[in-house]
Amino acid sequence: MAEGMRLFLEEKHSRFGIRASLENFGELQGVRIVPVYGVGINLQSYSCSFLR
Repeated sequence: MAEGMRLFLEEKHSRFGIRASLENFGELQGVRIVPVYGVGINLQSYSCSFLR
């Protein structure tokens, strides 16, 4: 996990972080990994006017 993400999670007292990646779905040291195509699919499920 990148040093910046670890510091951010500690600073904000967050239980987990989310990283968009070219990897498959997964989790590594408290960071949930979401593939880029998964992010796109999730955004399409919301009605976001700025995406149109």
